[in-house]
Amino acid sequence: MFLPVNDDEFNDSILTVLKCDPVTEFNPDEGAAPIQQRHRKSGLPLWSVTISYEHEQDFEPENCQVRIASAADPGLVPGPIRFGGLAFRTWNMNGKKGLSISADTWTQEARPSTKRAKATTPPVPANGDKAVAPAGASS
Repeated sequence: MFLPVNDDEFNDSILTVLKCDPVTEFNPDEGAAPIQQRHRKSGLPLWSVTISYEHEQDFEPENCQVRIASAADPGLVPGPIRFGGLAFRTWNMNGKKGLSISADTWTQEARPSTKRAKATTPPVPANGDKAVAPAGASS
């Protein structure tokens, strides 16, 4: 079930990014190399961003994960972040229930400047996972 959410309300409750890790597929073979999960539509690798947020009431801060898709490690660092295109979905699997949060875009304050970075949508790579330089760009 999809749950509507106000992006600004959720973003205003975020205290900081704690970490960002690749989302890996379950593999019962303990010796196998981990395989990173991919976004169903874009095919981009998935990343789990752990954030700390606070409730409107006086509860202690809590942590949750927001999944994002990006061709490369998004390079997120501890600090403020804002998400766009948030989707909250409930799930029920093998008798367990939960809530999955994903975002289409994210912005994080540039370091060391205090100006906010422009909202980004991760580029879709034209050649697998390798970044493609724009036409006319020199390396």
